[in-house]
Amino acid sequence: MNPPPLPQPSARTCSNCGAAIDGNLAFCPRCGASLSSAKNNGCLVIAAQVFLGFLSLVFGLGGACAVFLGGISLPGMGSTSGATITELAPFLGGGILALTLAGACVWGIIRLGKKRK
Repeated sequence: MNPPPLPQPSARTCSNCGAAIDGNLAFCPRCGASLSSAKNNGCLVIAAQVFLGFLSLVFGLGGACAVFLGGISLPGMGSTSGATITELAPFLGGGILALTLAGACVWGIIRLGKKRK
């Protein structure tokens, strides 16, 4: 009568560099690639990029319009109302904030594009 075989440890390898992986590591110790079993779904990444593109368009256009329209109302810029900078600060600040958010969305699109490669 033979004893039952002992369970062998499962050998995992890195899908990027082929290195043997011991334990439940999240990243390969040789190349640093992610070892998670859940792969990034390409469709979700593309959908996130499209959504971020839409947000960047909305924020960019809204911010540019707010800054432009706020600049027209400044004294000496063609307006007869003569609004002061303190009256327009929230308007201009909101426009600059929207442009910053548009830039953050574009950065997110670029970052997601690098993950897809």
